[in-house]
Amino acid sequence: MKNKFLINSLKETEALAKEVSLIIQKGDFISLIGPLGSGKTTLTKYIINNICGDSQEVTSPTFTLSQTYLAKRSPITHYDLYRIEDYSDLEEIGFSETLEEGIVIIEWADKFSNKLPKNRLQIQIEDDEGNNRIAHIKGYGSWDQRLERNIHLNNFINQCNLEIIDKSWMQGDASERSYQRIITPDKSYVIMNHNQKKTKENPTKLAENFEAFILINYHLESLGIKVPKIFEVDTKNSFLLLEDLGNIQYSEINLNSDNIFDYYVPALESLILIQDSQHKKNLEYGGMRHTLNSYDNNIYLEELKLLVNWYWPYKKSTLCEIDVYNEYIDIWEALLSKISHSSTLTLRDFHSPNLLWIDTENGLRRCGIIDFQDALIGHPLYDLVSLTQDARINISSELEIQILNYYIELKYPEISEDLRIALFQDYHIIATQRCFKILGVFARLAMSANRPEYLLHIPRIIGYIDRNFENQVLKDLSGWFKKNFKEEK
Repeated sequence: MKNKFLINSLKETEALAKEVSLIIQKGDFISLIGPLGSGKTTLTKYIINNICGDSQEVTSPTFTLSQTYLAKRSPITHYDLYRIEDYSDLEEIGFSETLEEGIVIIEWADKFSNKLPKNRLQIQIEDDEGNNRIAHIKGYGSWDQRLERNIHLNNFINQCNLEIIDKSWMQGDASERSYQRIITPDKSYVIMNHNQKKTKENPTKLAENFEAFILINYHLESLGIKVPKIFEVDTKNSFLLLEDLGNIQYSEINLNSDNIFDYYVPALESLILIQDSQHKKNLEYGGMRHTLNSYDNNIYLEELKLLVNWYWPYKKSTLCEIDVYNEYIDIWEALLSKISHSSTLTLRDFHSPNLLWIDTENGLRRCGIIDFQDALIGHPLYDLVSLTQDARINISSELEIQILNYYIELKYPEISEDLRIALFQDYHIIATQRCFKILGVFARLAMSANRPEYLLHIPRIIGYIDRNFENQVLKDLSGWFKKNFKEEK
């Protein structure tokens, strides 16, 4: 984003609001500074309308002091401090809590400049000597780097030589990657901003390099899997121009429709094609390299620790006792030793938010896959479980069995009874491991990243766990869980 914008017209003001709305996210603070009549409220209105996706009645809350608007991305609270003389008055109306819960846009922010968050975007509106109204953009704290990266992103978009009609923010995942949809006269594209920071410790081997997405994308595409085509790459700044596969997510499909299983057929056929293909651990293309790690017991156990490290304190407001923790690990080590050593390319996130229904394709390519950079070499049942016990949508036990039986029909057309029993044992162990991991992840997101919306999915995960506990191989684990989480029953 430029550090100066001319805003002499509503069109120019709306253009600035569009740029701001594309990059702000939950927890952001925007301070607006300028004299009476400078256009602070008009700018705020355009920002809010861009985020909320419809025409909101936005007025300056001079007398009400604040007004909150609900949006899918984040609630937005608009403050006007013109009548506020004492900061304590602001605290009385829940200012601090609002900062934790969503986006805050505040007019007359300079009245309490020493009280403002250190991480903030400041927009100061003033007139120059030529009577031009100018918005000066300045980032404080982490916003300084965010604005610089946004300049690089806009330069990349410009270099793609697209006739852009519109740009819009796109819902991402729990990572630090962000996305925009670019609209042109004849088609649309997706911009990926892979702003993923590397960490010193990465025990579960999540992909931290930009090349992982590119190389796994090319590999899946070579197999005939429907993934977004890559049109332009900026390896220095980690930006991609991608094919837009649409927005019909599997998570938006009506699960009560009579033909719901038809949507899962191309997903399962894609999964079987991936699993029946040969995979190299070392992927290379155009000078890029990425090594696929093994989804081994060490990673399983690291993921399982999320339950006792995060879900336990979320539910109990205390830490897990060491003897209970050791018992938990012992039980899981015994269970993991029972799993077969079958392995294939495992995408890890093969579930409804990352699967798109594409009407214009045929066969298995009607299922588009958009998230796979964390892939490992792991057990073939893991991705199946991601479908049959989806963390984001309610999969009935009937649909779960239907999907599982079709997978077995495709994968093992002449399966023996002994192999079927062993497969179901593996299935329920892996399914429960994934459920326990997800409980920990969702609790962590709620507690440390201020994402309480993830807690809404927990009852669904508990329901899947109850189903899995019907398999006798999980008898000891079932006893441990029910003893320590009596409130779940």
